[in-house]
Amino acid sequence: VAEFFDATITNGADIKLAANWIMGDIAAYLKNEKLSINEIKLTPHELAELIASIKGGTISGKIGKE
Repeated sequence: VAEFFDATITNGADIKLAANWIMGDIAAYLKNEKLSINEIKLTPHELAELIASIKGGTISGKIGKE
């Protein structure tokens, strides 16, 4: 998970938002689906783009979660 976080930050994501997403929604998804971070389709680059879209107001957090 730390490597995924670091890669997300390297791709330009806001540190606080990346931490919130990874430790919140993504961690809950991993637990519910019994998956590891390496087994999800979401890449650090895609998460960074998603966070940028939410921060920039292009999409809402609710839409991002879907």
